[in-house]
Parts: sequence; C-alpha cells; structure tokens
Amino acid sequence: MLRSSIDLLRGHAPLLLFGVGCAFLSSPGQTFFISVFLGPVSAGLGLGPAELGSLYLFATLGAAGLLPLTGHWLDRIDLRRYVALVCAGLAIACTAMGLAEGPFSLFVAFLLLRLTGQGLMTHVSVTSVARHFHEQRGAALSVVGMGLPIAEASLPALAVVSIGLIGWRASYFVVAAMVLFVATPLLVILVRDAPRFTRPPGLRPNQRPPRALDGLRLVVRTRFFWFALPILMFMPFTSTALVFQMHAIGAAKGWTNEIVASGFVAYALLHAAGLLIGGGLVDRLGARRMLALMNLPVILGIVGLALFSGSWVALVFLG
Repeated sequence: MLRSSIDLLRGHAPLLLFGVGCAFLSSPGQTFFISVFLGPVSAGLGLGPAELGSLYLFATLGAAGLLPLTGHWLDRIDLRRYVALVCAGLAIACTAMGLAEGPFSLFVAFLLLRLTGQGLMTHVSVTSVARHFHEQRGAALSVVGMGLPIAEASLPALAVVSIGLIGWRASYFVVAAMVLFVATPLLVILVRDAPRFTRPPGLRPNQRPPRALDGLRLVVRTRFFWFALPILMFMPFTSTALVFQMHAIGAAKGWTNEIVASGFVAYALLHAAGLLIGGGLVDRLGARRMLALMNLPVILGIVGLALFSGSWVALVFLG
C-alpha cells in the first residue's frame, strides 16, 4: 500500500502536493490547532471553558450550515480562483481571531475559521483529488490526507513557541500573512499547468450549473445516506468535543502539559498510519465495508479515557 502511494506521488506530484497543501492549510480551523490558543484566549477575554465550548459549538454548527452554500462553487468556477478565494477567507478569519475582543467577535472568528479552514480547505483538498483520480482514488486521498498529520505533528509546538514569543493575537496575524502571501501563490503555481484538474466538471448542452439545493436533494433521496449518517457523525461530534477540552481533561486527570503534547504526537503518527493503511483497504474492500468499522478505534479510546487516569491513557485515546 505504501509503494502504491509512492508510485502515485511520483506520477502526479504537483496535483497531490496541491491536495496535501490544502489539507495542511485546514489547520487554523481545526480543533487541534485552536485548542492550543484556548488558555491565552480565555485569560485575555475573561471567558471560561464552558463559554468557550458553547461559542465553538454554535460556530461549528453555523459553519456546517454555510458549507453547502459556499462549497458547491467548486463545481462552477476554476479551481485556481476558488482556492485563492478560500485562502483569502482563511486569512480574514485568522485576522478576525487576532482582533477578537469579546464573545460575539470571538464567535465570528470561530465561525470563519471553521468554515474556511476545517470546512472549505478540507473540501478543496478532497474533492479536487477525488474527482480527478478514479482507479486509485483511495490511495490518492490517503496521500492528500497526510497534510493533516504533518500539521498535527508540527504546528501545535510551533504555536506554543509563537504564543510565548509574540502573544496569541500576533501569532494569528502571522498565520494570516503566511496564508495570503506564501501559501496562496504556491497552491496556484502547483496546478497552473493542469487545466484538466482545475476546470469545473463539464456540463451537457442546456444543462445549468449545479446549485447547493441540487446536492441536498440528491443526498436526502439516497437511502444509504440516512443509514450512514449516524456513523459519519459520531467521530466529528465526539472527537471535536474531547480534543477541544483536552487540556481541561488532562488537568482533571493530573496530566502535565508534556503528557498531553505527547498524546498529540501519537495522534499525528497514528493518523498518518491510518491514512496509509486505510486508503489501500478502501480500494480493495470498498468504502461500505470499511464504514462499519471506522469508529471502532475511537470507541475503544473513549472507553479507556472514561475508565482510567494513567498518563498512558492520553497516548491511547489520542492515538
């Protein structure tokens, strides 16, 4: 499976690196990154864990509601223009986070971060690659997905150092500048000579461009969607809530920050291993068979988190 991923990367490096880059850039809107800033944000704005959690919950739900309205434009305009717009939105979101002064402005910042980062950046990385690769789609997506564990292994530590040196507000301003002036040009350059990859899907004569409502109608009329929905919702709901409060959980169990940080290293390493193994299994066994087993590891991790308090539990749960 690893060899097939390497061979695929050799043959389609720019396109796959584009996907890896987009997955990496989803980090400012991902819970593992935002959670690093919660302590300084809480102290700076005078908000407790419950208030922060509530704001984050409603911001995440709001971003999910806006995603179909913004995500369907990927099927209507050139990918280069679309990813540039998403990057601009992410830079605005990071700037809004750095300027937050109270609950409302923090909610807006969370909303924009979750929409542009965790939502649209992930959407671009997965959709652009999935619609281009057919026979090796699972392997291609596993390569692209590596952008996130790379970020998980590196960015939290860098964020901690940055917060210590220049503060949490300036750190978000730096992220905004990097997204706008470094990441955006690099992503566009990677796919500038790949028109088959960047142009939207072709339309038949007299066919109007797809709308968000068209996708919604297609999904809700599919029986498989309603059976798969509870399985697909379990992981985001539980992992987002628990990872968001990981430092509070660690404090309650007597873990040091170093133990929690070690847990996030395990989180990144086993995320990468799961992608490499899972991509090949999806191509061999099919997505439907794999769907039934996808939540088993996190269920075992949650059981361990509930029953035990040893420092090893941080490694097991996050891993």
